[in-house]
Amino acid sequence: MSKKNKPKAKPAVGSPAAGSNNKREKPKQQKPKKQPVYPEKAAKPSKPVREKKPEKEKAKSEKAKQLNIKAVVIAAASVGITAAVVLIATLVFGNSSLPGSVKNAEFKGRLEPDSVATESSLSEAQQEKLAKSVKAKGNTGAFDFYVNDEISLQEHSDPALLEFGNNSSNDCILVAFLLDENGEVIYRSLGVEPGEEIRSVELFDAVSYGTQTATLAVNGYDADTYEKIGTQTVKIKLKIGVDSVEK
Repeated sequence: MSKKNKPKAKPAVGSPAAGSNNKREKPKQQKPKKQPVYPEKAAKPSKPVREKKPEKEKAKSEKAKQLNIKAVVIAAASVGITAAVVLIATLVFGNSSLPGSVKNAEFKGRLEPDSVATESSLSEAQQEKLAKSVKAKGNTGAFDFYVNDEISLQEHSDPALLEFGNNSSNDCILVAFLLDENGEVIYRSLGVEPGEEIRSVELFDAVSYGTQTATLAVNGYDADTYEKIGTQTVKIKLKIGVDSVEK
């Protein structure tokens, strides 16, 4: 075989190729690419928290509260004033249902004789106990008295057991008026001094038979000047001829 036709030997694996500089070329290391730096996003400013009520609304609310408080105070004051007026009217103009002959009655010094108004046999403590049981209305702080809460008789001409007494602790003279359920005066006493009582009385003729609720009105008068100091009233059950009527 001729040299021309002689095949060229292949370079050994790993050997440098012909015409090279006998050095293996090292692959170029690629430099890591710099990652682009993006500027940090600025944090979004937080939204301001709105107040639940703007200043104007707060002011309106406070004003409304103050007005409500004032209204409550005024209402309470009105109730108090009304109650005071009613109380004063009761004390000053109390017993408005009484006739003028009772409310405006004057005392001129005429006292019950000793045969009618006798000295009470009750002690002062017993008198006070009886006076407390009397459910009187009117000027209750002016004086104390005691009386039966029920009177029963067969005929209006019979003696009525009234047992009306002027407490020993009083410093005033009392005059008693008994009115029927129509407001008619059916009995009037003269002056009763402190420590005295009237046990029985005679009623006027204009008293009907049956059971009714009568009113005892008591006027108190200053013992020295005879000036009226107050009036009290109490309800009394009055029975006349009830047994005979029922039979």
